[in-house]
Amino acid sequence: MEQEKLLEIYVLVRRMYNLLGEILDHSVQISEAIDRNDQITIQMLLSMRREPILELAKTKECIQQRLDAFSPQCAAEFRRLLNGGAAEEEGEKRFAAQVASNMRLGERVRLLDQQLSQKIARDKSVYSAQ
Repeated sequence: MEQEKLLEIYVLVRRMYNLLGEILDHSVQISEAIDRNDQITIQMLLSMRREPILELAKTKECIQQRLDAFSPQCAAEFRRLLNGGAAEEEGEKRFAAQVASNMRLGERVRLLDQQLSQKIARDKSVYSAQ
């Protein structure tokens, strides 16, 4: 795999990690505000959390656009790594480790979001049907 392409996508994957961390931080603060029944802070934090969520979506789209510009074989290899596949070359190890970190942090965000949704919306939560 070309190191230049690997670095290009790695930077975006790292950006995703930073955004997920920001989303997690806002979510923890929202949970604390819910526990205090602080409606103003809840609304403010929900609004603040929207920005990194939108940036995360843009970053994912940017990765997709970059992959679409790569050869089909190169794009398939990146998609394999981005879906949690193991590194096959030495240069891919850092990339694969970052993707794994993103997946773990993303799961923490998803679980906390589920808890928040159920606290706020109760039986109207999108997670209630699950």
